[in-house]
Amino acid sequence: MSSEMVPARVSAAALAREAEERELTPEQVAELRPFAQLIYRMRQIAIVDEDGAFEIAAAVIDEIALADSVEDVFAANEKGPEGAEENLETSFGAYDAKFWRSAEKFRKGTLGYYVAITTVDYDGNERMLTVGASNVVASILRLVELGAINGDKGNPCWIKIHGRETANGTLYILQAGDHPPF
Repeated sequence: MSSEMVPARVSAAALAREAEERELTPEQVAELRPFAQLIYRMRQIAIVDEDGAFEIAAAVIDEIALADSVEDVFAANEKGPEGAEENLETSFGAYDAKFWRSAEKFRKGTLGYYVAITTVDYDGNERMLTVGASNVVASILRLVELGAINGDKGNPCWIKIHGRETANGTLYILQAGDHPPF
């Protein structure tokens, strides 16, 4: 039996934070586990989108500022993006995605980022969904990288979010959605 010290295996969470917080060389990135490489790539995209993070709130505030009645003020407040919970098992066409760093209180146990997905339904109605579930965020990033979500509203990627109860809460995963019936 060797008396050499064997270094402790670095946890997945520690690797993720290292990929996120440090500037790494391409060689260092190549040595990371695939999920840490994904987080590193997401960080590069999220930095670009950081200034646009207020756009979601600004769109709602535009509606509030243009409200002509008390009822319109309250209705405008409801026009923000929807979450995954309200859209489980619903197929929609994703055609654009923006990634932002999650608020600190939402970072533990996640990738540390959320995605705002611009979608279209079968009738052509647009809406935005925000999701922070790690599997969904990672899947959307890969779909963007693979060109399936590319800003083309006329040729969206049909997806749906599935929720499955586990001992630790609801696990959200991304599945292929049903294509329009036309």
